[in-house]
Amino acid sequence: TSTRCVDPADQPRVGWRTVIDTDAPAGATAAVVNITLVGAIGAGFATAESCAARSGPRTSSNGNATPNVVTANLSVVPIDDQGRFCLYQSQQLDSVVDVQGYFVPSAVAGGTASLLHVLPPQRLVDTRTDTFCAAGGPCGRAGPVAAGTEMAVTTPLVPADAVAMLANITVTAPTAAGYVTADSCPSLVPGPQTRSNTNFVAGATVANLAVVPAAATPEGAQICTFTSATAQKVVDVQGWFSPAPGGWGFTTLPASRLLDTRSGARPDAGTVLRVQGPAGASAALVNLTLTDAKTAGYITADACSALVAGPQSKSNGTSSIGRITANVAVVPLDPDGSFCVYLSHATHLVVDLQGSFSPTGDLRFVPVTPVRQHDSRVLNAT
Repeated sequence: TSTRCVDPADQPRVGWRTVIDTDAPAGATAAVVNITLVGAIGAGFATAESCAARSGPRTSSNGNATPNVVTANLSVVPIDDQGRFCLYQSQQLDSVVDVQGYFVPSAVAGGTASLLHVLPPQRLVDTRTDTFCAAGGPCGRAGPVAAGTEMAVTTPLVPADAVAMLANITVTAPTAAGYVTADSCPSLVPGPQTRSNTNFVAGATVANLAVVPAAATPEGAQICTFTSATAQKVVDVQGWFSPAPGGWGFTTLPASRLLDTRSGARPDAGTVLRVQGPAGASAALVNLTLTDAKTAGYITADACSALVAGPQSKSNGTSSIGRITANVAVVPLDPDGSFCVYLSHATHLVVDLQGSFSPTGDLRFVPVTPVRQHDSRVLNAT
């Protein structure tokens, strides 16, 4: 590792690897991070990896950049014994890293560390058709959600003892560029936020998975979201983390590419693609990248035995013409380790594996109040 100075008006360059210190607790072996890419000079990608010596092309990615667009993507990244990983970038751009939690081996995790409890993906709210509740305020409000306001999402599907909710947050029809921040309602202070879960431009539809700290209510677990610009919001729950028995532990796996349709013809709208995941696991943590879309649309991932062909009632990612978009998903697997992805529109799909969940997985989740640990835009600001 060497020290290199960057003027505040400059950006990290093509091929650079930036050391990211996640401030992990002792014993942690992976961090849950939201990686945001800003101000890209051209189309490119970022890969989270070990800081060990490495050269040559990368074979997986943790986020994709588009000029004049701010993009964010969740990742679970292996870290060293000092809590660090390196972020490689293929393009000149700025990067922002917000930490949402850590995975720790069961032997050192203690009784409060959590396991993943999965749900068949369920839509909790869609402000285009549903009414919603303000944080600590009245319900029955109609969408869109006004700029600068908080929305509360409460569900009996997630028990009150959950420490965090695994939710896919989609923003659509925003009136201006902005961001969404999700947290437990007591922790989400009104007003501009210091970290984010999803970024968008005016008129875009953007989705990102989030691990959101949850609070207990008589009606079930509750989370809140803040939106900096007026927009419609959709929240799909995929599961929750809790110390309760019966859940799944995490296993970090070497990043690998499971599928890349760019080697052939672009799949048509309505296609269901089968992907071979890790055998013996219950669910796969995968990065789903959409590129070269012919129209705007969405994708839905699930076990092949559960995914019925045709329009879906939930989604794991969205894309539009001229943009490369990525979103992480926890996808249940069939007994042979496979899962399927439904494409609502003609698009190429790239699938990268980050890890797996199973009853025998040894790593336990330790949540934190989301915190910004890196922002290359202010590395040398005074």
